[in-house]
Amino acid sequence: MELVIKIIGSISEDIKRKLGIKTDINNIIMSDGFIKHLEKRNHQNMYKYLDNVSDIIKNPDYIGVNPREKSASLEYVKLYEDNVLLGIKIDIKKDYFYIAIMHEISNLKLSQRIKNKRLIKFDKK
Repeated sequence: MELVIKIIGSISEDIKRKLGIKTDINNIIMSDGFIKHLEKRNHQNMYKYLDNVSDIIKNPDYIGVNPREKSASLEYVKLYEDNVLLGIKIDIKKDYFYIAIMHEISNLKLSQRIKNKRLIKFDKK
């Protein structure tokens, strides 16, 4: 059975510049396996935000790079009723970014990541 993927957004040049990401790849995809991944990781509380993924990509409140990953791994945070973190990784071979994870981030972790500059406030110009 073939995996169904759809383009859900793109990495803006502004975000690439602010995070020091050097790639011509822009498209972000989400596969139908992503929901199964959320379930497997016990992140069912994020189902209510699935319709907001495009908004999180276009209008994040905070952006950052995951320092633990070898290739470009971006973090977008949007403050809703819950603080939602969207993890976006790059697949260089397939020429796209993909939604890798979506989970809640506590106020404490959010504050720590802002303080240590892993996340920065994103002001759209």
